[in-house]
Amino acid sequence: MQHRILLVAGFFPPYSPLGAVRAPMLARWWSQQGHDVRVIALENPAVAGQLEHCLAPEAVRYIPFSPPAPVLRQAADSAKVLLAKPDSRIKPHIESCKTLYRQVVHFPDRYRKWIKPAVEHAVAMAGQWQPDLS
Repeated sequence: MQHRILLVAGFFPPYSPLGAVRAPMLARWWSQQGHDVRVIALENPAVAGQLEHCLAPEAVRYIPFSPPAPVLRQAADSAKVLLAKPDSRIKPHIESCKTLYRQVVHFPDRYRKWIKPAVEHAVAMAGQWQPDLS
């Protein structure tokens, strides 16, 4: 029995680190079993990996990734400079601030901005193609 499967993946080739192999391998296996597989994934050219996927180009929709705002990026860059050669007395405080920054700015995670457009695309897609499994 053939199923229509929607796979929503944070990392999917070519925008996936080498260690992120589960999503493309699942998509390949399902496709080889005769299922109609579609993917919604994060587009992040900064994380270009070595893997390919076997799906038709129209079966994969990449949602663009927006990095943090320039002010937040500047704060992160400043923290990196301080961490490069910190005074041993302030290093623990800088590390704590860095951790706090990541937790607050990137809550629930740094890729959260692609979730809303991904859901919007999935809803729009349902007019022409509805998955049996997602």
